[in-house]
Amino acid sequence: MKSCLFGWILVLAIGCGGAPRAPVDPPPPLLRKTVVWVGEAIDEDVAARLKRVGVARLVVRRGSIDLTTGTPVIKVDPVPEIAGDIPVSAALRIESGPVELQPDSASLLWRGLAPVVGPTTAEIVVDVPTLSPGIPDFVRALDQVSGLPVVPILTVSQIRTDLGLELAKAAGTVIVPLFGPGAVGLRGVGDAGTEPLVDRLATLVGTGVGVRAGIVLTPRTDPKLVHWGEDLNRLCDGGRVEISTVSKLDRAFVFRKPMVWSGREWAAEDRFEAQWMDTVRLDSALREIDSVFVPEIAGWDLVTLPPSGGSLGIDRRALMAYLEGQGPALNLDVRLRRQGRSLRLSVVNLSPFTSVVSGHANWLEVSLESGYLMANDAGTFDRVELGKRAGDQWKPGLGSGVNAVRFTETFVGAEESLTTGLIRLPSSRSKVVVRWSVTLSDGSVVSGELRE
Repeated sequence: MKSCLFGWILVLAIGCGGAPRAPVDPPPPLLRKTVVWVGEAIDEDVAARLKRVGVARLVVRRGSIDLTTGTPVIKVDPVPEIAGDIPVSAALRIESGPVELQPDSASLLWRGLAPVVGPTTAEIVVDVPTLSPGIPDFVRALDQVSGLPVVPILTVSQIRTDLGLELAKAAGTVIVPLFGPGAVGLRGVGDAGTEPLVDRLATLVGTGVGVRAGIVLTPRTDPKLVHWGEDLNRLCDGGRVEISTVSKLDRAFVFRKPMVWSGREWAAEDRFEAQWMDTVRLDSALREIDSVFVPEIAGWDLVTLPPSGGSLGIDRRALMAYLEGQGPALNLDVRLRRQGRSLRLSVVNLSPFTSVVSGHANWLEVSLESGYLMANDAGTFDRVELGKRAGDQWKPGLGSGVNAVRFTETFVGAEESLTTGLIRLPSSRSKVVVRWSVTLSDGSVVSGELRE
């Protein structure tokens, strides 16, 4: 009897955790995927490069669904031709108003939607500006009847509501717009944007919901441009515009003389304002996203793929190079060309990445160890200024002895080449020091020094 009782105690001790347990590793984090939204045809070459840089999925906007009358009305947008074998998702905007959505209506919707999205669609992305009653069960039913994942776009304000949180749990994965210019690309970018990222996503912690961070690449402009704007380099070059940080967006540009830019004729005194994403800002956003461990970050959606050729903000070359692991800072090659007492310098940006737009933050300087120099031609830079260098201090002006000259460029463009004007030295044996500093949009600096 005593031995039997001992056996029962042993069984209970093991069953209740009396014996030490082997540590259990936490589940590995989800593989974070890069998703790119596209608005134009993608040929085989572009598709192959997107796949090579790690793009796991493409998203194409397919139109809108009106559910305000209870009967689905589908408006279809033209679909660009997408080559390659990257899975493609269909994005649709749902207008439901105050109407309560019923799970049964998901079957009716899918009968009309199936021919639209086609048999190869990887998932359905739904933008839901109104959280109508019943929407969690409706999305769950649409997922089941279509056999496709349904991924809602929910703003920070929406995931802070009970209904939004219930919808997120029903879907399992949501896209939350978080970075980039607001009022373009994705609804809700900038919502609670001054708060730390972990605070903006706090309501999803512990829910098991995966988050795809929405990052808008499309620039915001005032006035609005018909197409994605052109590169800023031509706009900022040659004193064509006056640039100001006094703007409701990033920068304001006031035209000093008429010109054609971004498919539009601009008159003198016209004002153009813009907010854009570049590779430095994209890198900053991804670093912040990468630091978040709860809730689970499933990846990021880049909205939208920039057009080929130079474009306002981040262009396609820069985006591809960044996704390949380059940048985001510029790579500058500075060289001297000297002939007797005459000196010129050239600067080449070997990268597709760009500088900040500034009247004073991007410069190349030549100073003498002894003696005075002369220069009055900016060359292909925007401005030239004489001054004095004393140790680490630069002082502009024509005061007591000019021993330095500074060439300033408002905007250093992708793969841009710049050449200074002619610099006259005291003698062919004069020793010079070359310094340069180019500022990026986050305030960091690419700088260097060359002593002859």
